Amino acid sequence: MLFGNSILQKEASFFHAQKRVKGRLHKILYTIFTRVENLNSILRHGIIPVKDLDNRRMNYTCNDEDRWDNRRDRSSFSIDFPNYRFFYKLRMHYLQKEWVVLQLNKKILWTKDCLFCVDNAARSSVACIDDQDKKGIRAFEKLYDEYPNQRTRQQMRLKKSYTTNPQAEILVLGDIEPDLISNVIFETNQAREKFRNSINSEVNLGVNSDLFKYRHDYEDWR
Repeated sequence: MLFGNSILQKEASFFHAQKRVKGRLHKILYTIFTRVENLNSILRHGIIPVKDLDNRRMNYTCNDEDRWDNRRDRSSFSIDFPNYRFFYKLRMHYLQKEWVVLQLNKKILWTKDCLFCVDNAARSSVACIDDQDKKGIRAFEKLYDEYPNQRTRQQMRLKKSYTTNPQAEILVLGDIEPDLISNVIFETNQAREKFRNSINSEVNLGVNSDLFKYRHDYEDWR
């Protein structure tokens, strides 16, 4: 598969597609956040879209009850930094809950059916775009285009791997297998040690408080 289940595209071969992604990203794809109570199930079964979880009658705690994008058949991911606005909102709503950020292997981008959204998928300007136009190399590269009425990427000092809009999303169809989960990141050492013995997996457990904060260009997107 190549960038969202597309067959060989005109603009590049499979090899060049991977090369272009690897030029943007590092070893991992910073992606999805969840409550710790979901962690063992995720590490056992993988990341599964809500619609499929319901169809399989699997137990889970839903992070986003609303899913205003109406894409319950897909899981939502962010590249290299979590969607801090939504993450903060959820953590403030569930103050007594512990959260983790899962980092996944970047090959998801070319082995899974992906939709690349330059902004929050629930926004009408994104939702109105046909799914086929959200697939492929050009759709991926649009995540890094200059954004209308914003300072340039250079002016905002964005890392090469950061999507221009911090709310840009990748919507992935189907299961993300457990072996594609590279790291589980906690906010503090205390939180990691609190849950270390209850995690039934050999996945790497890390700590990075920066992933629980806002991106440095947040003032540009207020």
